[in-house]
Amino acid sequence: MGMRLHRDSEVGVISGDLEREGFYGEEIQLYGFAYLEEKLCVIVSEDELFVSFAFYNSCMKQKAISAFYVKSARIYGTEEEIAAEKKRFKIEFEQEIKKKGTSQLCTIPVDDEKIFPIQELENTISGFVYWDGHDKKCMVNGYFPQTVKWWFEKKSEGYQVENIQLLKKQQTAKITESLKNFKNELLQS
Repeated sequence: MGMRLHRDSEVGVISGDLEREGFYGEEIQLYGFAYLEEKLCVIVSEDELFVSFAFYNSCMKQKAISAFYVKSARIYGTEEEIAAEKKRFKIEFEQEIKKKGTSQLCTIPVDDEKIFPIQELENTISGFVYWDGHDKKCMVNGYFPQTVKWWFEKKSEGYQVENIQLLKKQQTAKITESLKNFKNELLQS
């Protein structure tokens, strides 16, 4: 038993050394889009919630926007090398979006500007109603960035789509129950 414990702790030490030396690397995922203010601007961040929030608000303000882009990579090296590579990766992604964005900007028509502060997104369920030509339908999700992606897809496909609505998650209810209740509430409104 003593030999096995010694071996296991030695493996842990070696694994820690390999991690510090960048052997395992670090996963990075960036989110971004371009929009037209007076000039072409790009928002890029590792924070998907922030980028999707900015994306939705840009749509609400009737700004010409690009698609929502995602780029990921695994970066290897020491902490300093990883930090430098992350910076380079972000700049490269911003340039890619700028290049794509100038030819692919569009304005999404909205009925009214429904802008809410980002703080309201904490512990919420989000959803929206759309019409497929025959029926009123609804999409709801517990993760705001996913709801924004669906909302943008439906808008881009030409469906009549209402603005995204938020509902505070109820701590006592199961998430599936809350999603079902919210969906019913949206369809009845």
